[in-house]
Amino acid sequence: ESIELGYTHHINRLMIISNLMNLSGIDPNNIHKWFMEMYVDTADWVMVPNVYGMGTFADGGIFSTKPYICGSSYMLRMSNYKKGDWCDVVDGLYWNFIEKNINFFKTNPRLSLMVNALNKINPERKKLITEKAQEFISNNTV
Repeated sequence: ESIELGYTHHINRLMIISNLMNLSGIDPNNIHKWFMEMYVDTADWVMVPNVYGMGTFADGGIFSTKPYICGSSYMLRMSNYKKGDWCDVVDGLYWNFIEKNINFFKTNPRLSLMVNALNKINPERKKLITEKAQEFISNNTV
C-alpha cells in the first residue's frame, strides 16, 4: 500500500511501520526522512511529532507519556494479518527493545508490567525470538 499509493493510514504508519523501525534500532532522523520521502501527504508539522514523539519516543516523553510499541499480539488483534513466522520476529524485536530499555520501563508504573512479562518468558522461547530478531535486523538494516 505504501509503495503503490504513497499513502497508508496513520495507524499503519505508527503501529506497524514506525514501530518496527523503532524496535529495529533505526535512527529517528532516518525514520523521519523515510516517512517524508515515502508519503504524498507529509508535512513537518505532522511528521515531526508523529515520528519523534509517538513513533520513536525520541523526545523522551515531551509529546507522549509512553512509547508506542507493540508485539505481534496487538498487530494480530488490530488487523487481518495471519499468524506466522513474522510473529517471532516482531516479538523478538519487541522484547529485545524492552530489555534494552529496562531501566526506563521499570521506573514507569504504566510500563513496569512489561518488565514483569519479559521476566516470565520461557528461556527457550526468548532465545528463539531473540535470534529471529537479530537475523531480521542483520538482513534488513544497515
